[in-house]
Amino acid sequence: MGTSFVPRTAMAMEAVERLMGNSMPACLDPGGRLGGLLDSDNLADMFGRAAAAGPDVDVRPLVAIELDEYVNWTSCEGWDPDVVERGRHLVAAFRDADVSRHVDRLVMEDTPEAALARVAEIQGLDEEAAGARLDARRGFAPGTFVVMDSGTGEAFRTEAVYGVVFAVPPDAMERVEAEIPATAPAAP
Repeated sequence: MGTSFVPRTAMAMEAVERLMGNSMPACLDPGGRLGGLLDSDNLADMFGRAAAAGPDVDVRPLVAIELDEYVNWTSCEGWDPDVVERGRHLVAAFRDADVSRHVDRLVMEDTPEAALARVAEIQGLDEEAAGARLDARRGFAPGTFVVMDSGTGEAFRTEAVYGVVFAVPPDAMERVEAEIPATAPAAP
C-alpha cells in the first residue's frame, strides 16, 4: 500500500518528462508505462477512474496531481537538486486542465466555492465565518486549490478527484504565499 515509486533522480524525472510529452490514453496501460517511475495506489485508482470515463481519456493531468503532492507538498530531501524544479514545471504545464474531463466523476466540484465549503466543513465554520476567514486559490496542479484560513494562519490543499484535503506543511507556506495569488474571500 502507499507510494511505491517517486521520481527522485534526474534520470527518473527525465523519463517521466518524456512520457508526459505525449498523450497518455487510459487504455494504453499508463500505470505500466510509469511503473518504476511514479506509482502509487492513489494514482492506480485515478487511472481506473479515467478508464471508466473512456478509453481515450488522457491521464497526464492525473499524473500531474499525483506528482504535485511530492514536489510541492512533501520534503524532497535527498532528491537530485534540479529534479524538484523540473517536477514543479511539469505539474504547472497541466495546471489549467479540466479534471472533470479526465475521470468518470469528481467527488468535489473543481471550483473555489467547493474548496471553501469542504474546508469550512472540516474546520467547523458556518457560512459567515467561512466567508470572513477563508480564501481559495487555484493550486499548483489541476483540480487543486489551496484554502488559506486567516483565522488560524493554516492552509489546506484540496483535490477534486477524491475530495482529499490535507494541511499545508509550514515549510510550504512561504512558497504558497509568493507563488499562488490571493483572491477575494467568498461572499457569505
